[in-house]
Amino acid sequence: MTRPEVDPQTIGCTGQSGGGTMTMFIGALEPRIHVAVAIEGAFANVAGPYYDPPGAISDAETDLVGSLPLRMDRGDLLAAFAPKPLLVCYTKNDEGQTYGPMNSKLSRRTTMS
Repeated sequence: MTRPEVDPQTIGCTGQSGGGTMTMFIGALEPRIHVAVAIEGAFANVAGPYYDPPGAISDAETDLVGSLPLRMDRGDLLAAFAPKPLLVCYTKNDEGQTYGPMNSKLSRRTTMS
């Protein structure tokens, strides 16, 4: 943003897989981000019923430590970015087996509601 050719009002963030998850974190916490595209991130709810505390155990670095007792989940990260433009990409072919059997269902519920 210190470069003269950069417009600070048009800063965006995007990432795929772990980068999609980081896009959710950065979008929720960094006010300089004005638009975001999260692609196939860990969209399943951390506080979902099919996960061991504190969330999905197969990819623990994407969990929000201490979030389960607070009933905070990925949807809260996406909501924190509102009302800025956000595109969430998740393919129907991704079965979500990495994060548990309910990942696709919870991802659709989180991103559609």
